[in-house]
Amino acid sequence: MLGGFPSMWRYSLFLGWLSAAPFRPPFLKRNKMIRASVWSILLSVCVLILLLWKRHPSIQHQTSTSDNVRNTNSDVPVLFESSDTATVNFTQSIPVLVIACKRTSVKRTLDALLKYRTNLISPKSASFPITVSQGCPHQPTANVLASYGSKISLIKFEMPPMRPQNITKMKMGYQMIAHHYKKALDYMFLEVNHSVVIVVEDDLDIAPDFFEYFVATLPLLYSDPSLFCVSAWNDNGRPQLIDPKRIDLIYRSDFFSGLGWMLIRKIWLEVRENWPDIFWDDYLRQPEVRKDRACLRPEVGRTKTFGRFGVSKGQYFAKYLESMHLNQNSFGFTKQDLSYLLEPSYTGSWLHTVYKEAFEISPSKLYTKQFPAENKLKPLRITYESDEEFVGIASRLTLMTDSRSGVMRNAFRGVVPIYWGDRRIYIAPPTNWKGYDWSQSWTKRKFNFPT
Repeated sequence: MLGGFPSMWRYSLFLGWLSAAPFRPPFLKRNKMIRASVWSILLSVCVLILLLWKRHPSIQHQTSTSDNVRNTNSDVPVLFESSDTATVNFTQSIPVLVIACKRTSVKRTLDALLKYRTNLISPKSASFPITVSQGCPHQPTANVLASYGSKISLIKFEMPPMRPQNITKMKMGYQMIAHHYKKALDYMFLEVNHSVVIVVEDDLDIAPDFFEYFVATLPLLYSDPSLFCVSAWNDNGRPQLIDPKRIDLIYRSDFFSGLGWMLIRKIWLEVRENWPDIFWDDYLRQPEVRKDRACLRPEVGRTKTFGRFGVSKGQYFAKYLESMHLNQNSFGFTKQDLSYLLEPSYTGSWLHTVYKEAFEISPSKLYTKQFPAENKLKPLRITYESDEEFVGIASRLTLMTDSRSGVMRNAFRGVVPIYWGDRRIYIAPPTNWKGYDWSQSWTKRKFNFPT
């Protein structure tokens, strides 16, 4: 504890030993003046130590550190709970990594990040340094990025040629993206040594409380090992499928969404080891990678994509993504108690709500909105017996119908929640559900090019 004053303490103890009876040396016994001087020096040293101790209270908490150059926990927040609220005490930073290539419209994303990163309800001291990683040599985009000067940090990676003769341009694009993510995240976690990173694509709009959402959920990500990530995206976040008034609501999901997401260093060190050559997002959805961990996601999305064209050639954009609802009203997540999202209580509460509190209704009555009249606030449950039956229900209700590694978008324990016809509805498997069909491997993702 007193690592700052080892010599002073040894000197004080030595003087005390010299003057202590009956072990005083003979020359001290014969000379009272010398003994008095020794006591005077000893008293002065003790007073000096006490004054320094009081003036520098931080010394009281000194501990030995490892040989690491950087403290990897420097941007870790602490969650303080009181009887009725939970407040985040966050005084460091959450770095933001923007993945860019050849979209000059990245300016739209950067302008929003710069605008809203100071829009925190609490705490005001949090900061969000922005690093942009450009993964391809596109000069118009490079010029846009350079115009921000010191407002952002800029890194560039030269991607090696990866296109054999039998590989299409589209597949090569997905390969480059996977390689870019690996290099950029390695830079953030291994070279710069951050503890946490928010990943943002170059075609995202963000909500005013985007940063508030991540600051509030980060302590949960650190404290609960059953969490994998936090996402600002709702895969079924179109207006007819959400309750726009519930901007406070956050769910657990077994589906990794991406599109504005946060991960911590521990998770990156784990998943980077077997990073794929292609389809990095589907790799993270594999059961052996996710390991039954969940991501957090909002009822009302805090991100929305405006990227109609890209490597995916606008897949899903017109049908699903263009009409996604983006929250416009800030909510004070950091002032709320979010402990309801933690295990082991969340799953039990979730299953109780779905199977005990919700009123079961047939598909035909649901589609025609023949809802029970006795309790209009009571949630409803519609049951699917197979993946094929789920696809039929999802298609009828205009949800995204696909799944990855057997997991439906937004599903938690097989249940997909929506808000439809002014009612909370759970699309759920039967109570004897055995789990997801993992045989739907991520490697079976279908595109029109050679594998």
